Order: sequence, then C-alpha cells, then structure tokens
Amino acid sequence: MRQRIEFVAMRDGAKLFTNIWMPDEPGRYPVILVRSPYDDPKNYGGGGTREGYVTIYQSCRGTAGSQGEIIAYVNERRDGLDTLSWIRRQDFYNGEIYVIGGSYLSTVHLMYLDTCPSDVRGGLLKIQDCDRYNIHYENGQYKVGLHYGWAVGNMIKRHPELAGRYDKEKAIRELPAKDFAKRLLGDSPVQTLTEAEEAFMHPDRSDPWWTTREGVKDGLKAPESIRFPLFLCTAHYDIYTIGIPRMWEQLKPETRAKSMFVITPYSHGWLSGNYKFENDRSEFLSEIDGIWLDYCRTGRLPVDMQGFELGKTNCYVLFGGRWIAEEFITDGAKKHRLYLGGGRLNDTDSSGETSYTYDPDHPSTFNGSCGNVFGAMAAQHGIGTKNDVLSFLSEPFSDTVTVKGVQRLHLNVKSDREDTAFYARVSLVRRDGTAYGIRDRITSLSYELGEGKYIPGETVGIDMAFDLTAFEIKEGERIRLDIASSYWPAYIPHNNVSGMWCEVTERRIARNTVVWEGSALELCIE
Repeated sequence: MRQRIEFVAMRDGAKLFTNIWMPDEPGRYPVILVRSPYDDPKNYGGGGTREGYVTIYQSCRGTAGSQGEIIAYVNERRDGLDTLSWIRRQDFYNGEIYVIGGSYLSTVHLMYLDTCPSDVRGGLLKIQDCDRYNIHYENGQYKVGLHYGWAVGNMIKRHPELAGRYDKEKAIRELPAKDFAKRLLGDSPVQTLTEAEEAFMHPDRSDPWWTTREGVKDGLKAPESIRFPLFLCTAHYDIYTIGIPRMWEQLKPETRAKSMFVITPYSHGWLSGNYKFENDRSEFLSEIDGIWLDYCRTGRLPVDMQGFELGKTNCYVLFGGRWIAEEFITDGAKKHRLYLGGGRLNDTDSSGETSYTYDPDHPSTFNGSCGNVFGAMAAQHGIGTKNDVLSFLSEPFSDTVTVKGVQRLHLNVKSDREDTAFYARVSLVRRDGTAYGIRDRITSLSYELGEGKYIPGETVGIDMAFDLTAFEIKEGERIRLDIASSYWPAYIPHNNVSGMWCEVTERRIARNTVVWEGSALELCIE
C-alpha cells in the first residue's frame, strides 16, 4: 500500500489532517472514508486498510493534526460534505464511497447523509444513534456519565494546561451546574464545551430546540434518507441501545430489506465486555466490515452468515446463548406481572409501603451499566446493603422462559418534596445468588407530571418503559428490582428542588416512598 498525507482545506480555510492509503498499482478505486476525533492518523501503519480500496482516515476539526477547535457535532455536517467534495476531485476516485464508523465516528457521517449523496454506496454505522437528545438526557435527567465527561476529555486533549483544574468527582455537582464551564475555564477562550452546555437548558425531549440546527437536527433525517445497504449495530449494554432500534424502524422498507441490524450481548465497545457470553459470534462479527463492503459492491452475501439475516434485527438472547432474527423485535406475548411488596416481587397485589431517605450529597451507586451510560455489565451489590435503595426479589422461576421486547414498570410513589427522582434497575439473579443488571430507567416527578404539578405527600403513579432487550430466565433463577432516586456517576443527582435542574442553587434531603398496591413490574414472556 502507498501512503499519502494531505491537509484538506474546508470552506472556512481550516485544514484537516488526512491520511490516505492507496493500492500500489495506480488507478481508480472505491473509497472507504473514516473520520475520527480520537487517534492521530500519523500513527496508522496501514492497519484497517483493505485490498482494492483507497482508505482515507481524517482527523476531525480540532483533533490530532487538524486545525480549528472541536465543538462536537456542530461542524461535522459541513466538514463531511467538504471532504466528500474533495474526494470527488481526486485521481484515485472511481465514483464509489463507503462510510464506516462507530460511536462518534458514525455520527460524523449521519450528520450529512440526509443530503443523499449518490456516490455513497454502502455503510457500516455502529453504536451511535442520530438523536442527540439520547446523548444528553433520559427523561430529563442529565447523563453526566456519558456526553459531558466525553466533551471535557476532548477539551483537555486539546488544552492539557486545563487538566489540573478539572475534578471529575465534584466539578459539575457544584451549584449551579450551568456555571461549570465558567468555573473550569475562567477567562479562557476555549469553546469546546459550548455545544454540551447549550443542551443544559433543554431537558424536555419535546422541546423544539432539539429540531433546530443548534440541537444538531442534521442527523435526525439521516435514516429515512439512506438508500444504500446499511449495517447497523448496537449492544444490550450500549449507551445508544434506545435510539438505534428506532433508526432501524425509520429506514425505508426497501432500504431495510437490503440492510442488516445486529444487537450483540456486550457494551459500547460492541464486542467488549467483562462477561463472556456463549455463542456471541464475536469472531465472525470482527470480520463483518470486509464482508459487508463486498456485499455492497456485488449484492451477494457469503453462504455462511452464521444465521445473520438481511432485513432483520439479529438479536442475541442474554444468558440464553442463542440469537433470534425478526424484522423488529416484538414483545413476548405473555404478560407476567410481579407486584412489589415487603421486599418481594409477588404474583398477587398487596397493601403497604416502603420508604427510604435520599440525600443528593450522597447519591446511590450501582455496579456496572445497563445501557444508557458508559460501562459494561457487572455483578450487582448485595440485597439490603444500602439504606437508600429498596430491593424486591421474586420467587425462583419454575420453568425456563425467554423475556423479549420492552419491559414495563408501574410505580405508585410519594415524596415529602415538591420534586424528586426515581431510578429502577432490573437484574437477573442466577442460582448461585449472583445478580447481573439487565435494564434500568430514571425519571422525575416533574418530568412525569409537569413542572410544579406535584403536591408533597400525594401518591401518584409513574410508568417506566425499559429499553428493548431479550434475555433468558432459567429454572431456579430470580428477578430482582432495585428502586432508588439516583445513580452516580451516571446521572446528575436530582436536588429534590423543582425548577430548571442546571439553575438550582440548593439541595434538599427527601423522604421517598414506594406504595405497594398497584406497583408492578411487567415482563413480556415469549
């Protein structure tokens, strides 16, 4: 392979470091485009190149050897389109472009694909969805463990002199949260955090801001605009497990028919995890880029795809060691309700209540992630070891069952404060007593009922729909439900004060209660 390095000029004059790997034989070839804010392309020794293609690695604006200041998402549409225009003027370009990327490397392409560039003939876009709300919030609760920490990390890479000012444990928890960048940067002209902090004032998904240019609307139309064969993937413990299934649904039927969606058992690393799942097909999936590119060019898949099907969601069944393939993963037909009461998940409803004290200065922590925020699956804390977490445990299941689709939780709750949060985590408890997180959710009274609507002491109902999943409960295993009001450091702890979260200037301790009657976890069993 021959290497060529260029600094490609964007329309505003900023030059982006671009590393080009070409076949030894001069000529015109299909082009693979990768744009990244991470690795310095000067370190690439030809790894990741593919025979018969020109492979282009470009550093995003303000990263590695590229000029400018990185402001996440904001410049990627313009810079991506300018890079495509530059490719079309090169003597190695044969009229075909293939876009590849995972996480932010996927987003850089999603930002411009609504323009329907006719020479983009295929793509592999992994582990990131196009809805920026999911990057920042879940039901109005800010995911500090996801995007903001990432944005600060990018800033410090570019401005290492600021590293000493950043205390990860307390920085954004100082009040008010909206002044964090001012406290960190002082009079520094750094603009890297601008994009992240603009989202602070828009915790509601229905806020029109999320469909503006500032809210990075560019990617929202990408799925319905794509016409080429697309390989999409997420994982059960990926931070974007909520949004990528929606992207699959947004594809045009004719595009979906020639595309493929895979949900692996692991985390945002896609094929990484600290628990090795049986029959994860990881070796085959590690080679999928080349297989997919060949398919995009020829229209033919290898005979042995290990069961993966076009036009389908190919989903791993956690703890089941098998895969299922459906166009859309549907809910299991049998609805099995487990009612909360007395530390148990019961088959029948009961009366009573359980209370706990929630102190935002000392938020609850949980082992591992259940999706939505960074982290892999991990064994959970023991039951009853924390006084700010309520645990409810089912009886052992008498038969082996598969739980599939969107599971739901209805909670009847009350608080002595005008606003507070409720966090729920569903775990599978193996026969040896080890519990593994499956899904979690967080919301607040104000998000569910409306700002200023809750009256302290009143019992109200809230509903949580967990992200899509599929898992197996074997005979003798149990389900555990943990209820709390925080999950640090994934989410900013709710301050138990009503009003815009980032403008709040005080914290209060809350006494929160789960009322048993009518509170139930609903499992969809296949």
